[in-house]
This record gives sequence, C-alpha cells and structure tokens, in this order.
Amino acid sequence: MFTLPVVMPLTVCFLIYLGVDIYRNRMSLSMRQLYKIGFFAYLLVVFHLTMGSIHLPPENLSSAHAQLLPFFFIYELLYIYSGDSFYFMNTLKLNFFNFLLLIPFGVFLSVLFKEISFFKRIGIIMLFTLGIEVTQHMLSLYGFLLSRNFNMDDIILNTAGGALGLLLGIWVNKYLDSWRNRRHSPAQAS
Repeated sequence: MFTLPVVMPLTVCFLIYLGVDIYRNRMSLSMRQLYKIGFFAYLLVVFHLTMGSIHLPPENLSSAHAQLLPFFFIYELLYIYSGDSFYFMNTLKLNFFNFLLLIPFGVFLSVLFKEISFFKRIGIIMLFTLGIEVTQHMLSLYGFLLSRNFNMDDIILNTAGGALGLLLGIWVNKYLDSWRNRRHSPAQAS
C-alpha cells in the first residue's frame, strides 16, 4: 500500500504559481501578492489537516458515515461524554479546533476580496467547508481516506470561525487603511 499526502501535488502547483508570479513581477512583490501567497500557503495547511494522505490502492473497508444533526456536539458534551474526561476533552478540543480552522480564511477573504459583500463571503466560507466535508466523505467512502466523515457540526463551527475571521479582517482592513493614510499624509507643522 502506498500513501500520498494530499498537499504534495498542491504544493507543486503552488510553487509553480509562485515562481511564475515572481518572474512576471520582476522579482518584486506587492503586499497584495504577499497576502495571496499567504492565503495559498494557508489553504495547503487546511488541506493537509482535513484530508491527510490518500491511500493507493484504496482500502476495501470503508467506515464513512454522515452526522447530519446540527449541534450534535453539544449533546455529546452534555450527555454522552460528560462523565468520561478523556472523550469529553477530546470532543471539546476537536470542536474548538474546528472553530479555529477557518478564522484565517475569513481574514484572508476580507483582506483580498473587499469588493464582495459580507454575506457573500459567509456563503463562500460555508461552501468551502461543505466542499471539504463532502470530499472527505466521498474519499472515505471509496477507501482513499481512512475514517473521515461528513459532519454537520464541522460545517457550523467552521462557518462560525470563518465569520469571526471576516469580522477580524474588517478590523484589520480599517487598521491598515488608517496606517497607510497616516504614513502617506504630509506631516503637520506644529
């Protein structure tokens, strides 16, 4: 059996894009280009964390299932794992990390795509996390990934984290704009 990290071909594509972009811009990078590079590097980390490695040939045994109940993690925390400290803490940790995962995505959307409305960016975040969940489920179903499941709570928590990231990104934009204005405005005489 052979395993291939999902990020390997994506990293090759990223490095090719980076080389072409640097060459086209004569070795000078603007802040916007640096944000794009950071965004693509962040996406590589997200794909690595959510997908892991693809198994070739696929495993015969598939353990994929779908958890379609919204906010089921609250039920798990309160009723299923409340007496077991390991599973309680593990569930709490996983849900917290799901919330944190797309905060940078929201910040990058705010900084790179200012012209798109707030609610459209929320939609982009929701579609992105839905795409991750569907891809995990399908690759697990066909044996390419081991035990990655579709989870409605992941979509809710990722979207909430991305929304927080959007709000942080709006704040970052205001800060950067005021900083640029102060830097480029003529000094006031005393």
